[in-house]
Amino acid sequence: MMRIYRQPILIGLISVFLAACAFAQQDANKPAIVSRLPDQNAKDVCVDTHLSLTFNSAPTLGKSGAIRIFDAADNKLVDTVDVSLPTDHQTYVIGGSSLHAYPVIITGNTAFIYPHNNCLSYGKTYNVKLDADVFAGLDGNLDWTFSTKAAPPPAGADRVVVSGDGAGDFSTVQGAVDFVPENNTKPLTIFIKKGTYTEIVSFAGKNHVTFLGEDRDQTIVAYSNNNSFQPNLATPQTPFGGSSYRRGVFMGLNSSDVVLENFTIRNTTHKGGSQAEAIVFKEVRNQKEPNVSQTILAHMNLYSFQDTLQISGKAYLTDTYVEGDTDYMWGNGPCFFQNCSFKTLTNRTSFTQTRNDAQHHGFVFVDCKFDGAAGVTTAALGNGSGTSEVVLINCGLGKMLAPTGWASRGANNSEYNTTNLTDGKPYDMSQWPAWMKHLTMEKDADAIAHFRDPAWVLEGWTPAVPSSW
Repeated sequence: MMRIYRQPILIGLISVFLAACAFAQQDANKPAIVSRLPDQNAKDVCVDTHLSLTFNSAPTLGKSGAIRIFDAADNKLVDTVDVSLPTDHQTYVIGGSSLHAYPVIITGNTAFIYPHNNCLSYGKTYNVKLDADVFAGLDGNLDWTFSTKAAPPPAGADRVVVSGDGAGDFSTVQGAVDFVPENNTKPLTIFIKKGTYTEIVSFAGKNHVTFLGEDRDQTIVAYSNNNSFQPNLATPQTPFGGSSYRRGVFMGLNSSDVVLENFTIRNTTHKGGSQAEAIVFKEVRNQKEPNVSQTILAHMNLYSFQDTLQISGKAYLTDTYVEGDTDYMWGNGPCFFQNCSFKTLTNRTSFTQTRNDAQHHGFVFVDCKFDGAAGVTTAALGNGSGTSEVVLINCGLGKMLAPTGWASRGANNSEYNTTNLTDGKPYDMSQWPAWMKHLTMEKDADAIAHFRDPAWVLEGWTPAVPSSW
């Protein structure tokens, strides 16, 4: 009898085992949350926090549902992050401007969720709810509660800290700059800890603010913002009127004595993805509230593929690296560049396109280095016209230029002591256009001295360069 039943029993046990293995494999393939930020029941959370979920494998964002945040005290809905809407319909108010932004960004196994700006308050407890299939295969049953800091930094603070892990006063650079009162009169330093801050930073009328990174290469503000992503080229701004481009990563309007120091700004828009500045600083003047935009960039790295740097207003740049493509330093200026390095990425592109009028200076480069990526041999130094001005004083050039040097005429383009980067010998300018002004110490000593003077180029403004470097 035992021989009669032994085989069926064995077959049954094998079937049960295989079914269990299949179930275990199916369960293993199901997305599971490994960690979250803020953690469950976390205390002292920054009010500008993003949310993140890290899974056991790369998550897939669903096409329906929403992430909702409720005030735990009365179960009132305070924010909805709706993944069913197309990305170009997701509007966030950032620094007073209505901008498109991504509600969820997946990097590796982590999904970063971005509540709308200024939706959370101090001294509150919040519950987060996920609809089923916001992330494919996740049922949405999730207990997620956290409490925010009791109070903001004291009014009049001279320093606040940004840390992406929530250990500072703010989790985002935008949260910190939102803390600064408009038309601020007291200097404030926003210290940004090492890390990558995936965000658009935008502000207007924020004066005497220094953005100081902990590490030039490891403190990074990055975003894929560009002209195709934003609904219009420009948008009205208040209280100044006028408009400003909205396609940059770091954007300031009508703000005086702003310093960016010791960090990296990268526009991650892919090549060919339309105009995509790393920085946009602009001055908009009107009769009611004339304002002067004054910006310093010191020890910075700026990266993009197109239109990397746009400045229309007074700016001083020192020891700063700028990389890009397609007229990638442009604007009205006046801008004074000292000891800076530039790299153009492709042929048939210009380092500059200045648009200053006859009453103002354009871009003046002193002791700077211009170079190109491997294989670049037909780039140009400038693509200006009319009254535009580009001046090179004691600058070194690589082998990236076409023999003519310039793409079009600038009324006030000048150079003095332009040399080869490789050996320091005089650069071959024999095929440069006849309208280019070649200054000499014998005939143009005063002009050369003027161009070396930031206050002269910047129309009376003497920039206070950070003394810590």
